[in-house]
Amino acid sequence: MEKPTNEGTGKPTVSDKDIDNLAHGVLSIYEKPFKTIESQLEELLVKQNKIINTIQIINNNKDKNYKSKILILEEICARINDLIMQIKNNHVRMIEITKTVKTMKTQALKVKKYSLEQAAKHQEQLMKEQNLVAKLPSPS
Repeated sequence: MEKPTNEGTGKPTVSDKDIDNLAHGVLSIYEKPFKTIESQLEELLVKQNKIINTIQIINNNKDKNYKSKILILEEICARINDLIMQIKNNHVRMIEITKTVKTMKTQALKVKKYSLEQAAKHQEQLMKEQNLVAKLPSPS
């Protein structure tokens, strides 16, 4: 199915609906990663609470398993640091996507404006031609 084009220019028209569809498409692609980030943040909070509890236990008990608890804490901290790095990376990606969508929308609006101007020029040209034909004397 061909896209509708402006008469005379052959350039496709871009509607607000097309722009909205594009924005929704981009959002649908990145919505799942952002939901994943949300669950990772919740996991991060749970792990931080575990660390706090573990530290309190260590400070209160100082039992024989002290070294193993330190290793567990180091492992949890390493996981938390990995999650924080993922979150930072995803944040940067989200900013880039937002910039891209804004740029695409701006470009689409420029194309739409251009196509409307071209259509108006074409219509004006047709009117001039019709006026010229109307002014010509009829051959009798």
